[in-house]
Amino acid sequence: MRYILIFVFLLFSHASNAETLQLKDGTTLKGKIIDGNSESLNIQLDSNEIVTANINDIQSFYQDVPNSPDPDEIIRVSNMVSQEPYVIKNIFYKAGQEIARQKWTINIDDFMDFDPQNAVMPQPTLLGQDGQIPDGAVNEYGPNGKLAKMDTYQNNKLNGISRAYHENGNVLVELNSKNGEIVSGKYFNDAGILENEGTFENGKIVYMKLYDENGNIIQEGDPSEEENQ
Repeated sequence: MRYILIFVFLLFSHASNAETLQLKDGTTLKGKIIDGNSESLNIQLDSNEIVTANINDIQSFYQDVPNSPDPDEIIRVSNMVSQEPYVIKNIFYKAGQEIARQKWTINIDDFMDFDPQNAVMPQPTLLGQDGQIPDGAVNEYGPNGKLAKMDTYQNNKLNGISRAYHENGNVLVELNSKNGEIVSGKYFNDAGILENEGTFENGKIVYMKLYDENGNIIQEGDPSEEENQ
């Protein structure tokens, strides 16, 4: 069975909304990441030109802080610095003022090479935190000003529903987390049709369903059992 594993969006949800990319040769790219793999990223520039950047050539991603008309809205901005391993800085704002920040480290190869049949889903490692993240919804916006991602926090960890969105506003991925760990997830195409969903235990996918365009189940089961068939 070929699983469409969009759950690893957790990696690029931090970087895909970046508005400024700094290359190691000093080149600055303004735009957004649209897709990529463990070797390169495809970036749509503000001019709509699409360029490809080698992962090893990227020094950092930086996202501008959007303005919010709602003084109670919590907005997260994610910046990423190319190191070994990579470092992500999540900065949380309310009414334009920074209220908290978290520093994470990740190994990109672990994410991009993730095999749902055999492996525990890789997770970023929290290196430290300053301030407190309010319980409830935290929003992240793309360069187009539209909502790109929403996470639900409790006690400074992901607890509840997280959603990433297509450019047209339809849900792309919906995850449910408990105490910082993913317990289930769904992937939708850009028309809003559910294509697959899965259940996690201790970071591993233990059950998945694939659907056709009419919503009929075409395959389901434990990915690890399929590998042994």
